[in-house]
Amino acid sequence: MKAVRIRGTENYAEEAPELLKRYESISFADAHRLVMHLIPTAPSRASQHSDTRSSPSNRPKNFAAARCCCIHHR
Repeated sequence: MKAVRIRGTENYAEEAPELLKRYESISFADAHRLVMHLIPTAPSRASQHSDTRSSPSNRPKNFAAARCCCIHHR
């Protein structure tokens, strides 16, 4: 199979080590500064099932046994 060149990736292999250094030098807080207010400060659990509010037909047959941990069901 012939390698396909994608425009914009030229010289990436040569620049990768420097790009990695720059990437790793940025803290999580700095990288996400504009959205930090959207990230919860306390740990939480995500639902393991689809949104059950949409329709009763979408709910598991034995809803109590599904061990729902969604905030909207507490």
